[in-house]
Amino acid sequence: MLRRLVLILTLLLAPLPLAAAEAVLLADTVTVGPGNRLIANGHVEVIYEGVRLTASRITYDPATDRLQIEGPIVIVRPDGSELVASAAELDPRLRNGLLRGARLVLQERLQFEAAEVARIEGRYNRLTQVAATSCHVCGDENPLWVITASEVLHDEETHQLYFTNAKLRFLGLPIMWVPRLRMPDPTVDRATGFLVPSTQTSDQLGLGWRIPYFIVLGNNRDLTLTPFISPITSTLELRYRQAYANGDLELNGALTQDRLLPGQLRAYVFADAGFDLADNFKLGL
Repeated sequence: MLRRLVLILTLLLAPLPLAAAEAVLLADTVTVGPGNRLIANGHVEVIYEGVRLTASRITYDPATDRLQIEGPIVIVRPDGSELVASAAELDPRLRNGLLRGARLVLQERLQFEAAEVARIEGRYNRLTQVAATSCHVCGDENPLWVITASEVLHDEETHQLYFTNAKLRFLGLPIMWVPRLRMPDPTVDRATGFLVPSTQTSDQLGLGWRIPYFIVLGNNRDLTLTPFISPITSTLELRYRQAYANGDLELNGALTQDRLLPGQLRAYVFADAGFDLADNFKLGL
């Protein structure tokens, strides 16, 4: 007896509006009930336009044109992003619907825990009651840092993240609150916005955290401003980069006021440049 059934939905399930694209459904058992309701049970897998969905049970009701999906649910997109949920209600094209008890992972680098995730027009993920971090989460332990928000909107076309009522927490303690926050998602190489926060520990400055803000000044220039805050110091770091046809320039500096030298405002700047000249000569600065 075959353990799994393979169905080409566009051939066998005319009520499903999947256009000309081919969708494949795999499951341990597939039955058709009253009202042409399709029920797929056990190790269910759907592949449609490069998106792979796995679940324990899927029910399609042609009267409502909706998929009722029971978890654990995992949706993997072609860009590598992963959406995990306990239950969902989606349209057959997986473009609109609602996922409950969800977790969104972008490029295995940034993860979001949310009470609900609404899929909108196949482009937006709207997350509610969100906690976002790039730290490893183990059990009930607090991550080193986390951004909580009442809502996060992820635009998959522009690769931007929009936070509403965002709070930065460090070791579970609230550090900063902003009503609106925008940052690029991890798939973006160059875009103006906040980058992922980081922490640093030293014997002189103690434990501090950084929130870099990246500014695109052109196709060949950018500036990164990074506040570094700890119990000992308040520092603003900067990095300027510019690329030329035959070389590049980088400036690194900081402006600081700390308890090491109380009452003194100090700064530094370092410059590094290299250029390829004619006849294999190189100019370094």
